[in-house]
Amino acid sequence: MSFDKVVEFLTDLRLQTFADKFGELGVTTLTDLKYVQEEDLDGMGMKKIHKNKFLQTVAKIPDFVAAPPRVPVTPSAPPLMTPVLSPTPHIPTPAPPPVVPSAPSGAALIPEVVPFVPGSNFLNYHIYRSLQPERRDIAGLDFEHTTYGQLKQLISDQEKLGTSVTVELFAPEGYPLAPDTQNYDKSLKEWQFTDGDLILAIPCRASMVKVQSLPELHPDTGDTQIFVKYNRTYVISVDIASDTGNTVRQKLYSKLQIPTP
Repeated sequence: MSFDKVVEFLTDLRLQTFADKFGELGVTTLTDLKYVQEEDLDGMGMKKIHKNKFLQTVAKIPDFVAAPPRVPVTPSAPPLMTPVLSPTPHIPTPAPPPVVPSAPSGAALIPEVVPFVPGSNFLNYHIYRSLQPERRDIAGLDFEHTTYGQLKQLISDQEKLGTSVTVELFAPEGYPLAPDTQNYDKSLKEWQFTDGDLILAIPCRASMVKVQSLPELHPDTGDTQIFVKYNRTYVISVDIASDTGNTVRQKLYSKLQIPTP
């Protein structure tokens, strides 16, 4: 499957005819392409314009290959449990706490969906207060009942960020875990978190987080192409002189066909 990504990358550059040659060099993943030298391309019989296109493109992609984003899943019906005889009295498992209705428009962006239930699970996270992240962990999580919104609030409280600052969470590969608030009430189990997982936490002003989507911008308008790694490599066009971070973000989300937060 990893080499399929290599073939897909070469196809985007119209260099798919050289896929077997790259395989003979030992390339198996996209990251391996960064170690291919110009003399290797000469050995393949690649023309100069193709070499320039390949080398310039590879120089712009990151040193990691992003994994597909986590998608919350609806839990299936619980498995049937076989009763176990025990000399001690049976203590029934308490029902999950009731869900509190969503907050009205204009209320806090991270509502208290259910009361926090302490547990024994923990997550690691990197907090980015500068370009150098600080590693932390947050323990006592109950993956069955702790929600994604509560996880954000617990990290904010642990970091003492105050009410005007929140955190946005990202996967280690760099993609946002929840670009909107519609999945904040999903449990960490539904998000497929496992004990000891690593996430990235970036503080930002709460006023910057908007639920509504920004207008779409055509991703092929601009004088310069850039390559963006998400679950695959995407190409969007930007105007270096006039585009801002927000317009680039709008073009990227338009390309991915998902709402821009």
